[in-house]
Amino acid sequence: DKYLKSPFVQRLPEPLRASLEESLGAVQCEQGRCQEGVAHLQTAADLSPNDPELRTNLAHALQAAGRPAEARAELLHALALAPDYPPARAALAAMDGQ
Repeated sequence: DKYLKSPFVQRLPEPLRASLEESLGAVQCEQGRCQEGVAHLQTAADLSPNDPELRTNLAHALQAAGRPAEARAELLHALALAPDYPPARAALAAMDGQ
């Protein structure tokens, strides 16, 4: 975590910083630390707000962290960006029990 706040990393282009934040968030979630992972995925989404894949990954982490309403909002955001994005459609359908 502390390395992501280093001056070197902060000078990297936003897409690369978003990718680093997303990767760390995904790893933390895989380790069962989804609350921490959500924070990094949210930072990634803030750095790259028009990325439906990132929004969908954030939604998965939010769902795993027990925050389904926020997860749904992220999936809807992903679909607003890319209406035919299959992973977001599938995750939303799974949330709706379809």
